[in-house]
Amino acid sequence: MATNQTYRNDRTSVDEALLDGAGPVPDAAALPSLLLQLKLSGISVCGIRLECATAPGFAWFPQSTMSPAQAGVVARSFAASDDGAQTLIVVVALQPTAGMDRVGDEVTPIVMAEGAPSRLFPTNGPMHALTSDTTRYPGLVANVDVAPTILSFFHVPIPSSMSGSPMRVARAPAPFTLDRRQIQYRAIRTPLQVTEGILVSAAGIAVILGLVALDRRGRISKRASLAWRSLILLVVALPIPLALGGLLPSFTYATVTAWVVLWAVLLAGLALVVRRDDPMFALTFLGIVGLVALFADLLIGAHGLRIPLLGGTMFEGVRMYGLPNAFISTLLASGLFCAVRLDTARGTILLAGCGLVAGLPQLGADVGASITLFAAAGLWWQLRSRGRLGIRELVVAFLVTVAGLAVVLLVSRFGTSAPTHATRFVERTGSSPSSALAEIGHRLWVGVHQIATYPVSLIPLIGLPAMLWVAVRRPGVVGRGVAGAPAWRDVAIVVALAAAVAYIANDTGMAAAAPALLYGIAAIAYPAFTFACRPAPSERPDREREASAA
Repeated sequence: MATNQTYRNDRTSVDEALLDGAGPVPDAAALPSLLLQLKLSGISVCGIRLECATAPGFAWFPQSTMSPAQAGVVARSFAASDDGAQTLIVVVALQPTAGMDRVGDEVTPIVMAEGAPSRLFPTNGPMHALTSDTTRYPGLVANVDVAPTILSFFHVPIPSSMSGSPMRVARAPAPFTLDRRQIQYRAIRTPLQVTEGILVSAAGIAVILGLVALDRRGRISKRASLAWRSLILLVVALPIPLALGGLLPSFTYATVTAWVVLWAVLLAGLALVVRRDDPMFALTFLGIVGLVALFADLLIGAHGLRIPLLGGTMFEGVRMYGLPNAFISTLLASGLFCAVRLDTARGTILLAGCGLVAGLPQLGADVGASITLFAAAGLWWQLRSRGRLGIRELVVAFLVTVAGLAVVLLVSRFGTSAPTHATRFVERTGSSPSSALAEIGHRLWVGVHQIATYPVSLIPLIGLPAMLWVAVRRPGVVGRGVAGAPAWRDVAIVVALAAAVAYIANDTGMAAAAPALLYGIAAIAYPAFTFACRPAPSERPDREREASAA
């Protein structure tokens, strides 16, 4: 059972989330808890003492010091109190034990049994995995699923304030293998993510310094140009194997390193050799690969995206399925890298299609990502067709975003029987404008809290506007590169503006927006290093000028 990492270590918040069926919010009194919902439906509720559970209803035994053996005794005694009634028993460990902490195990066990009391505890037989619509994965449920499960058992409607879904038995064995994978991942995640951050940051700083040096020198050799372009392609290719980490059979330093390095080098190498006559096609090639990889994984159930090597896994209790917020920028940039090769209409349609994939409930299931992609579609349409982004163009882009979001929300509301993130969002915020504004305010507060907790996140917050300024003003070497590939300047502008939308539209703030800086720098640096090795027309040899004249 996964619990959201933002309050996992706060026992009071964990207890509240279990009964509220949702994570803690500033106004906790606004959430109708499980106990209140049962009482309002006429179901008897008692807790603490076993003697009060003789009448049909709900008995609650919160025992923080209860051992597994004692829990078994209590469960059997409760079931024996009325052998004729259908009974549901859920035994939950809310927080990891000291032994679990030592090995990095952060998902806690949960056991559920339902049926006639005389058949609840057979002496032998297989154990099965649990799942829910919150996780859509056999063997994993969320702590917020417990309250909806109990309400569903008593046929009580589940309020929209509950973000969880009823648990059910899956056709899969007990998830011991899944638990081992989770422990393996925990063991390597911090060194892995620190190494990734250092390498990407070092590459980004190197590219920026290289642009500054190039601006002073004016020209570089073909070999130096190839080296710089290879570095940029490696960094752009890196998020693709990071996104699909869940496809790995195990999480060891050897397997993870081989997976990331081999795929990044292979993709960057292929990008360089495909269509050598058109060096700018290398970025488009990586865009095609990114779209194919993300779409294919979402179609098969997002098995790779559930445990990405960049963090935000299904074990964190944040994003259980669909497109993780950390890879919104990967989908955005991949779509733009492909749209740049199409005419304006087709490029806009491609980006809008990416928005649908990101937001549809059975695919990306990420409302914030769909808002970001629809905004990018509107911005791209206006910038490419009108050559500027004034008030009129921004209004049109906003209307495109609203129209695309409306389609996603309608499909989420009427096109699927299972509740989704989008459905819950609409039910919580659709009643009044103030609710929607409160939701946006909460998401902005999350972003501010992230910056206060991790001041290093200020780097992309400052870097994105700076990158936008460079793309708009086109100083020095950037301007010469843009002259050779003008459409890529528009790519950088849309990436920066869409990242600002992602910051507001998603509940993870900079985690959703920061990776866009990587792709924006690539869009303006790659043309600069590509065309800087070509001699200017006035510098070409006489024989070449004569051939051109002929």
